[in-house]
Amino acid sequence: MEMRPPRLKRELYRVTDRRWSAALILVFLSSFIVPLQSAGQGSSQLTSEIRIIVVETQTEAAQILKRLQAGEDFATLAREKSIDPSASNGGSLGRLDPTSLRTELRDAVRGAEKGQLAGPVKISTGFAILKVEDSGVAAVSTPPVPTAAAQSGATVATTGQGMTPTGLLALAGRGKVPYPPDVSGAVEVEVAFRTLPKPPDWDRNLRSVCEVRKQTLARAVDHLSQLLDPNDPDSFAATKPDQIGRVQFSLAQLLAYQGEMEPAIQHWLEAYKLAKASSPQMAPELEEVLGTAYLHKAEMENEVYRKPADRCIFPPRKPVRAQKVEDLEKAILYLTRFLEKKPDTLEVKWLLNLAYMYMGKYPAGVPSKYLIAPSVFASKEDVGRFTDVAPAAGLNSFSMAGGVIVDDFENNGLLDIVTSSYDQCESLHYFHNNGDGTFTDRAVQAGLSDQLGGLNLIQTDYNNDGCIDIFVLRGGWQAPMRDSLLRNNCV
Repeated sequence: MEMRPPRLKRELYRVTDRRWSAALILVFLSSFIVPLQSAGQGSSQLTSEIRIIVVETQTEAAQILKRLQAGEDFATLAREKSIDPSASNGGSLGRLDPTSLRTELRDAVRGAEKGQLAGPVKISTGFAILKVEDSGVAAVSTPPVPTAAAQSGATVATTGQGMTPTGLLALAGRGKVPYPPDVSGAVEVEVAFRTLPKPPDWDRNLRSVCEVRKQTLARAVDHLSQLLDPNDPDSFAATKPDQIGRVQFSLAQLLAYQGEMEPAIQHWLEAYKLAKASSPQMAPELEEVLGTAYLHKAEMENEVYRKPADRCIFPPRKPVRAQKVEDLEKAILYLTRFLEKKPDTLEVKWLLNLAYMYMGKYPAGVPSKYLIAPSVFASKEDVGRFTDVAPAAGLNSFSMAGGVIVDDFENNGLLDIVTSSYDQCESLHYFHNNGDGTFTDRAVQAGLSDQLGGLNLIQTDYNNDGCIDIFVLRGGWQAPMRDSLLRNNCV
C-alpha cells in the first residue's frame, strides 16, 4: 500500500535577527489576559469597562458593598480584599462584551449605567461585586497587534503577579464548571505563534509549519528570558518590575510545554515568591500550579506516561510505589497548602490522592479530611479489569493528542491502525497488522512520513475504488492550515 501526498513547494522559514519590540512582547503577555473579550475578527460589539471584587463569603460581600456605597474607592478595596486574579489591577477586567460573562454576572450588569454597582452575585469562586465604569461603547475586536498604548509602555487590563490564561475563566460565559489553572503552556504557545509574523504561504507546506512553530517557541523563550535580565536596560527587570511575576509565569508555561519541568518550576517558584510578597490573593493559585507541576515532573521521572501499566488505573489493584519520590513529596506539600485555604476544591483533592497513590500511601496515608475513599469508586457491576498490552503488540508510540483509525487498509481482513498527533512536527503512524497479534509501523513505506500533525483523522473511500483513503484535518482553533486527502493506492 502506498499513500502519496500532493507535491508541495518546500519553503523553510528563516528567523530574522530582529529583536521583538517591547510593544510586541506586551501584546504577547496581554493577549490572553482578557479572555472575556470576543475573538472574532472585525466584529462590532458594545463593550463596557467593568471592575470586580470577589470574596469568599456573602457576609463579607455585603460589608464591602456597604463600604462602596459609603464612597470608598472600588480599586483600593479590590486590591485589599478581592481574591480574584484581577485584584492587583484594582479589580479591572478591562473593556469587554458583557454577553461573554457568566449568566449570573451578565444579568447583574445588564442595563447598568456608568458608576453603578451590582451584586453580590454568587459565582464558583465566591461572591462578586461589580462596578460598571462606563457602558454601551461600540468597539471592533481584532487580533492582537502592537497598539499606541503598548508602544508607549501602557498595558490594557493587565493583572497581578502570576496571572494565568485561565485566571478569568471563573467569570467567563462557559457554563458552571470552575476552571483550574492551566499549566500546560499550550495557550502561551498559541499566543506566541499567532503573534509572530510568518512568511507567505507558511501554512501550505507541512515542514514549514513545523519549523515556524519550533522557531516561534524558541524566540518566545529567548525574549521572555531577556525581559528578566537585570543587566539589560530594556528588560522588565529594569523598567517594569511590577510585571516580573507575569513574565516568570509565562516563561514557565513555555518551558513546561517543552517538557522542561525543572526550569519551569524554578520560574513558577519565583512567581510564587512575588505573589506572597505583593499579591497574596494569588498565592493559592500558584500553590495549585506548583503542586500540579511537581506531580507532573514526578510522573515523567517515574515513566508513568511511557510505561503506565496499572499506575494509571484508579484505585490501584495493588500498592504502587514510585522509585523517585522527592518531587511527589513537594507536590503533596503545595497541594496541601492550597487545601488548607480551600479545602473543598475537588480537583486538588484528586491530585493529592494521586500523589499519595504514587507514593504507595493511598488510602492509609492520605489525611482523612482530604481522602477520596476507595468506596467512592465502588461499583455494583463487575466490569472486569483491562491490561495495557499495546507496547507488547508494537503499538508503543508516545505523542500528543491526535486522531486514530482502525480499519482494513490492505483489504486482507486484518485491522490496521493509523494515528496522528497534535504535534505539528510528528508524522502519521501506520501500524500494519502482522496477523499474529502484533503491529509494525510502516509509515515510511506507506508514504506517510511527510504527513505531519493532524488532530483528527477520517477514513473514507472517496474515489470508490474499494480501498480506504484518509482525510487529515489540521488547524482548527490554532490557525488556518491545509488539510490532506490521502489516496490509498491499493498496493
